[in-house]
This record gives sequence, structure tokens and C-alpha cells, in this order.
Amino acid sequence: MSFFEKTEKGILVRIKLTPKASSNSIDDLFQDENGVFWLKAKVTAVPENGKANKALVNLLSKIWKIPKSNFLFVAGELDRYKILSLKQVDSLDEFKNKCGKILPQQKLDLILFLVYTWFNI
Repeated sequence: MSFFEKTEKGILVRIKLTPKASSNSIDDLFQDENGVFWLKAKVTAVPENGKANKALVNLLSKIWKIPKSNFLFVAGELDRYKILSLKQVDSLDEFKNKCGKILPQQKLDLILFLVYTWFNI
């Protein structure tokens, strides 16, 4: 498994967010007790009135070069564990290329292995 999956509605991304951090960043992958992978992100914004969520979307939009309007919260708006839908990202290859911009090569290799295994590519 990976921190994202393609569905008929687009690509879903699972993120574990840490608000009130010292900087805005994408850090690593995290595997929870159920074996589900999450992308770890940190933002300096506080988790009040949607400020941390807005900072997360700003961060991902900037790194992945995806318009902010293409992000939709599917679950977790009031939780650290969030699931976002990416509209108008049509292919896994396109998204994998965007992921390569934020993750070290060895993490990207792991993700690609998981994607190829999961989607039988």
C-alpha cells in the first residue's frame, strides 16, 4: 500500500498533519497500527478555524504544482489524520512525478514499489 490511491473520483491522499510546527514541510511516510501508510506533513499554523488545513493545502499546492481549488477534504478536517481528494490529476504517473519532488529517492523507490505492487503495473 501507499499513502495515495486512485479511485473513480480521482486520487485520494492520506496525510498525518502536525500543526504548530517550527516549519512547513513534508517529512516522511508513517505506517499506522493497521498497516496503512500516511504522508507526514508539518505546518506552522494553529489548528483553529481551519488555519492548519489551509496551510496544508497551500504547502501541497506549492510543492505539487496543483491549484488549491483541486484539493477537497474527504475526511479528517478536524483530525490529524486527513484524506484529501485531488481533482484533475488523471494519472498515477503524473502524481508519482509530483511525489518525486518532495521525497528522498529511497522513499520514492519504496512508494513506487508499493504502487506497482498495489496496482499490478
